[in-house]
Amino acid sequence: MGPKRLQTSGGTGVFTVDTTNQKAGIGTTTPGYNLHIYDSSDYPVLLLEGGSTAGGDLMLKSSTPKTWEMLVEGADLQIWEDQTYLRMTINSGGAIGLNNTNPGSKLVVKGTGDTDATSSLNITDSGDNSMLFVRDDGNVGIGTTSPEAKLEVNGPVRIYNTDAALELRDTSGDKFRIQNWNGIFCIRNETDSGRVDLRINGSGNIGLCDGNEFGSGIGVISIKNAGTVPSTNPSGAGILYVENGALKYRGSSGTVTTIAPA
Repeated sequence: MGPKRLQTSGGTGVFTVDTTNQKAGIGTTTPGYNLHIYDSSDYPVLLLEGGSTAGGDLMLKSSTPKTWEMLVEGADLQIWEDQTYLRMTINSGGAIGLNNTNPGSKLVVKGTGDTDATSSLNITDSGDNSMLFVRDDGNVGIGTTSPEAKLEVNGPVRIYNTDAALELRDTSGDKFRIQNWNGIFCIRNETDSGRVDLRINGSGNIGLCDGNEFGSGIGVISIKNAGTVPSTNPSGAGILYVENGALKYRGSSGTVTTIAPA
C-alpha cells in the first residue's frame, strides 16, 4: 500500500504519511525523515503554542534514558535536563544564563560549588589547551587550570598605556603604584601624594626617596635628603640616609657616622 496523502482541492499534497517507512511529510510527498516539513516559498515553521504563561514545549528523549526539553516560560526560553535541572535561560533582553534562571548580564555562568574542586568556565584553543579558566572558589587562571591566587598567569604579562601602571592597595586603602612613567620605572606611594620611593631611568640610574639628581652620571644612585632625620636607634639594623647633602649612617647603638660630606 502506497503513502497516504491529504491534498487540497487543487490536488496539491499537504500532508503525506509513508506507512512503509514510518515517515510523515508536510509540504512534501517524499519525506526523508520521521517528520519532514518543506516550504518552497518561505522558511518552514513549526509552532508550539501554549494557552498560558507556559508556552510551547519540545522534548527530546534518548533510550539511555536521557531527556532534554526546550520550552517557553513566560518571556524566557529555557532548556531543561530530565525535567529537573535548568541548564540554560535566554531572556527577552537577550541575556543568557547557564545554570541560572535570571541572568542580570549578557552572560551569567553559575558554578556547581564554591571550592577549588569545580570550575565555571574554561575557554580553550583548538588543541583544548586552556586559555582562560575560572574556578568556583573565585580564582582565575590564564594559561593554567590550577590557579592558586585570585589571578594566576602562566606567561608574560603586558600592561600597555601612555603611563602603564599596576596599583597595589590593601584593605585599609593604602596604595602603591608600579609604573612606567614616561620611560622611567617608578614605585610611587599614592597614599603620600604620589611620592616616588624608587625610580630607575633609561640610563640605569637609581633614585631613592624621590631622588632625581644624578649629576649627569650613568649607572649611579641618588638619595634625596631625609624628610625627617632618624632619631631612634634601629634594633639589630642600621640606617643609611642623606642629611643636607651628606651621606650618613646611624647604627643600632645610636652612633651617627658621616660617610661622605656634602
